[in-house]
Formats: sequence, structure tokens, C-alpha cells
Amino acid sequence: MLLTNELIHFFAAGSFALIGLFAAVQAIRSYSFPAPRQSVKTLPDLQTPAFLFDQDTLVDASPSGAALIANSQAGQSDRDAVIAVLSRQFPNLREKILSLGTDCSVALAGTGDAGLGLTLSDRQGLLRISLNAPGVEAATRHYEDLERESLLDELNMLRLITRDTPQLIWTEDAQGHLIWANAAYLSYADRQMPDDDRSGRVWPGERLFADIPPPLPNDPRTFGGRHALQLPGERAEHWFDITAVPQDGSVIYFAIDANAAVRAERAQQEFQQTLAKTFAQLSTGLAIFNRKRQLAMFNPALLDMTGLAFGFMSTRPTIDMVLHRLRETRKLPEPKNYNTWKEQFSAL
Repeated sequence: MLLTNELIHFFAAGSFALIGLFAAVQAIRSYSFPAPRQSVKTLPDLQTPAFLFDQDTLVDASPSGAALIANSQAGQSDRDAVIAVLSRQFPNLREKILSLGTDCSVALAGTGDAGLGLTLSDRQGLLRISLNAPGVEAATRHYEDLERESLLDELNMLRLITRDTPQLIWTEDAQGHLIWANAAYLSYADRQMPDDDRSGRVWPGERLFADIPPPLPNDPRTFGGRHALQLPGERAEHWFDITAVPQDGSVIYFAIDANAAVRAERAQQEFQQTLAKTFAQLSTGLAIFNRKRQLAMFNPALLDMTGLAFGFMSTRPTIDMVLHRLRETRKLPEPKNYNTWKEQFSAL
């Protein structure tokens, strides 16, 4: 009788386990899993420009859309590049994007006469920007116009920058012949010519900076240095910090005015020389340390008083090194705790 009861309990427990497993399987089968987000991160093969963004990151773009922003500025986000290209036809595009709600869609009309339209849509936090125009030929023509206008805008901006910048910019070929120069360079080239030789001058034939060594062939490294330019009739030299960047068989040069830096360095050297002459006449030993606690200047009286060698002092030792050398030569009174005394001295 006891064995029968145990068998009954065993079969009952097994039945409940099977029922629970069956219910779990049915629940899994009946559950509808959500579609993965990755499925909305791709665009179909569209003929019209379309872009898909996750915040400022471009997730996908149609071939014609990628062509529109192919020449975007360095450091510009992809979304800003799209807005810059389309802002001519859609001036309030940025505001519309910022005000677009979640899982919403809005259509915008272009300001031109070609009937260009734009659709903004948000889906699961992803922003889609798509252009459309009536007719395939009209759309293709208008998209080409947009790309051309974007390139022209960039070209005009670069022309304004190179025209108005005070920086001298010019290009030379592999033989050192001038290929192109901006207005600042041509201004100095014109000033370099004597007054009686300026008539009929159209293009400078000689290098403005003759002392710049020609670049090595096939050398992609950027190099530069400081060079002086002496103009006729002027006593003062004009100093420039010049950087050369090789580019596909030619070299682009950038020259920045360095007159202020040269004058400051010369003034500092003259001031130091004046101080050195003044300190050299003092009978009091003097040592000056910079912010890094390295020796910057000393006078002969210090050497006479301490017995420190000139060779040691010329290496610009630190305060700790000078104190240690004075301690070794017994020129300092021995304190009770030298390390504590040295830390207090260095903390002044």
C-alpha cells in the first residue's frame, strides 16, 4: 500500500512538470518578438537623394545622396553637411529637424520653381531625409544643380579666404617654379621689385624666398622654418614662419608673419645681456632660477664665493642639485635635518 502511494505521488509530480513545460512552450510560440532595430538602419536602392541619421551620425545614404555631400568641409558632421547643401532650397531645414517629434513625418516644399520637395520622418529615433521632384529627368537635373551650387559655394568661399587672408600662400612645382599665389604673396612680390622695373610686370618670375631649399622628390612630409625677406628701400627685415606641404608633385607653402615673435625674442636677448652685464659688476653672489627651478643666470661673484665650477653651472642645474653640490663641498652649514631644510628652501 505504501509503494502504491509513492507511485501515485511520482506520476502526479511528473504530470504537473509536463503540463508546466507544455505551457512554457506554448507561451514562447505565441509570443511575437519585436523586429530588430537594425532593419530600419538601411535604405532601399533609391534613385533620389536620401539620408538616414542616428543623431549626427550618417547611418546610410543613397548613391545620389552620398554624391551631394562628397565634398563636405573637414570637421563638419554629415548632418550639417546635408543641411548646408539643402539650405538654399529649404532655408528652415535645421529648425524643422530640431522640432520634428518622435515617429512623425513632415513634408517641405522648396523655394525654387522646379517643384523640389523634401520629406523628414522619424522612426524609432532615426531621422530620414529624402528629396523628391516631379519626373526623373527633372529630378536628376535638379539634383545635379544642387551639387553644382554646393561646389560653387565652396569654391567662392575658398577664393574669399585666400584673397583676404594676411597669410602668404603659394604653390610651386617640383622644380621650384611658381604655379599659383594669393594676393598677399603677390603684394610682397610687387614690393620686392624696384620702382623703375615695375612697368609691365604681370607675374613674378623669381622665388620670393630664395633661401628656402627645394623639397625632396616624393617626400610627403610637412616641413618648414623661419625665413627673412628684405625689401628694397627698407632697413628692417620681414620675418615669416613658413610651412611647406607636398601635394602630388607640387608644394603648397604657407607663410605667417613672425615679425612680432622675432622682435620679442631679440628684446628678451638684449634684456638678458643687459642684466648679465649689470650682475657681472656686483660683488654679491647672484643666482636666478626659472619656474622649473633650473638655473637661468648667475654672476662671477657667486662662483668666487661658493667655489662652484663654471662647467657645472653652465649645465643649468636645479636648485636641489646646487644645494647638494654646496653640501658636498661643505659650503653650507650642516642642518640637523638636511632633507627637511632642503624641502623648506625649495618651497620658497
